[in-house]
Amino acid sequence: MADANSMLLNRLEGRLFVEHGRLYYVLHVDRKTGTARVSVREDGRQTVVELPVHEIGAKVGACNHLILDGLESQETASRVSQEAGGWFYKAREGKFGPFDTEEQAQTELKKYIIAVQGADVEYEGRLAKVS
Repeated sequence: MADANSMLLNRLEGRLFVEHGRLYYVLHVDRKTGTARVSVREDGRQTVVELPVHEIGAKVGACNHLILDGLESQETASRVSQEAGGWFYKAREGKFGPFDTEEQAQTELKKYIIAVQGADVEYEGRLAKVS
């Protein structure tokens, strides 16, 4: 059983989950303390926090649908355009903007993609479920 738990903990490292519209990345799992170091970027700054492993496992499991490879793709970049009044980005849900700069529109598009991908995750206590 210890080997199975160790294998599950190893699988958490390098995984992603979304919470409150922020993307988290599991850096390292400490088996002795039952915590993990997790990286999150907000407002242009990277922060590393420690969280209990059992909470991370539930969050990662609920976000196993995340597909972020396209975040920096040409297709994603083509969703940003300049029009009368400023810069906009397009999503399935419509057009968003205006933004003052192309960079701002791209940043907001990336935030939107991450938020939408995590929108169907609810947390009840320590358990996560897809709603």
